[in-house]
Amino acid sequence: MTQTLTEPLGVFQKVFDGELITGDHPAYDSVRALWNTEIDRHPAVIARCTKPTDVASAVTFGREQGLEIAVRCGSHNAAGTASCDGGLMIDLSLMRSVSVDPRSRRVRVAGGALLGDMDAATQAHGLATTAGTVSPHRRRRAHPRRRIRLAGPPARAGGRQPALRRGGHG
Repeated sequence: MTQTLTEPLGVFQKVFDGELITGDHPAYDSVRALWNTEIDRHPAVIARCTKPTDVASAVTFGREQGLEIAVRCGSHNAAGTASCDGGLMIDLSLMRSVSVDPRSRRVRVAGGALLGDMDAATQAHGLATTAGTVSPHRRRRAHPRRRIRLAGPPARAGGRQPALRRGGHG
């Protein structure tokens, strides 16, 4: 399958700002590795995205080429759904930005961010969320960015607000 992708990959690389990795790349085995070491899948292409437009370009490329598409956020899924054999792995692990709006108690978390990234950013504002207990885990979602309302002091005097509300795609 990699042979038939040589020309389309060249075209794809022109609109993709991240890194494209195939089986002949020295980092291929380490990048494709998943948390569950029992899963040993070999995608034809790994698209290491650096921004949301990379994700959109990768999905378009995968569809146009008729490839199975797997999305890797933190690769912590025990079933190994973050990878595939002979298809396209869209790797979000380089997309780790976190921005906090302390006034509205919302955080925007990129698809590859670890819980530790989110914890550090929210704690700087005296906020927290009930997203998990192990910081190395990545915040998983289908969309590359999601907003989460955080627990903390009420936004308005006398106002009661739930500890956690999800906004966006959740």
